[in-house]
Amino acid sequence: MSETTNLKLFKHDNPATNQNEFDVQKALNDNWDKIDKNAGDNKNAIEQVQTNLDTKSIELQNNIDNQNKEMQELNKKLEDKITYLRDNQLTKEVEGSSIYITDADAQEAKIDITSGKSEQET
Repeated sequence: MSETTNLKLFKHDNPATNQNEFDVQKALNDNWDKIDKNAGDNKNAIEQVQTNLDTKSIELQNNIDNQNKEMQELNKKLEDKITYLRDNQLTKEVEGSSIYITDADAQEAKIDITSGKSEQET
């Protein structure tokens, strides 16, 4: 007589030549109880893994949602900044001897003078 490796189930060695009486309690009932307990343990372990996966999945989705929200906020700020810069840029192409620009203290400017003299008051 021996037992299985993992669940330690009782088994008769070489039933054809076995002279021992068949023990229903040991060979069947106890084995079924061990199998049922193992199935229950596995079921609980699988349910725990599934619960952990569900929790992690929710956490990951929340992180993704938060990152998407942050990206949308950053994109909105960037779009607002671009709109502001477009709306407030100062572009003038003029010719003449006197050019005056007023209310441009918050503007960045690049002035190219191709010929003549220049003077700037700040």
